[in-house]
Amino acid sequence: MPKNRMKLRLAAVTCAAVLAAVPRAASAQAAPDETLVSLFVETCTRDGVSAESIIAAIAEQPDWTEATDITVDVPALRMVPNRSVVATSFRQPESVRQWQRNWNGRMVNAVVATFPQGSAHRTVCALVVPDVRNAGPYIAPMRDALQAMGLVPRHADQPHYQEYAGRLSDMRRARVEIFSRSGAIRGGLNTMHIYVGVD
Repeated sequence: MPKNRMKLRLAAVTCAAVLAAVPRAASAQAAPDETLVSLFVETCTRDGVSAESIIAAIAEQPDWTEATDITVDVPALRMVPNRSVVATSFRQPESVRQWQRNWNGRMVNAVVATFPQGSAHRTVCALVVPDVRNAGPYIAPMRDALQAMGLVPRHADQPHYQEYAGRLSDMRRARVEIFSRSGAIRGGLNTMHIYVGVD
């Protein structure tokens, strides 16, 4: 067989092998883990979304380890595709604490931030999750989990973003947002955040 033809055949076989591997790798990376919704609800919505109760509950769970350095960019939680959201409203928190844990092979961050009187939210609790390409598979489970809290979907026309809003049982206004193009971890690709903010 001529050398050029052999080279072309080898190149074709190599390309076919690479192309065959790409969909498997992409689907493995993008596989949804709906238990992240349960983790968010259990971590961030305790006792009416009280910062004190959330922090106390996290401290009681040995799987969470408090971070010595804050790596979650709290103001970046507001950088979402919603024109009614003021991106600077999380700029000056009074306090920020962060924890990490392994959840089904992903290193998940939890962050609790408090803000001064007059801020868009007084308390914010968020999960920041790596290796999530699309929030789509999480939108319906989030809707079902949040209905019991009185929160309903809004702005549902974005493929990577969903907002839920309403009032809690104590009549405080609350907003939950899920976004899979998050900039909350600098340099992180395919990062999803889910946060709840309350008055």
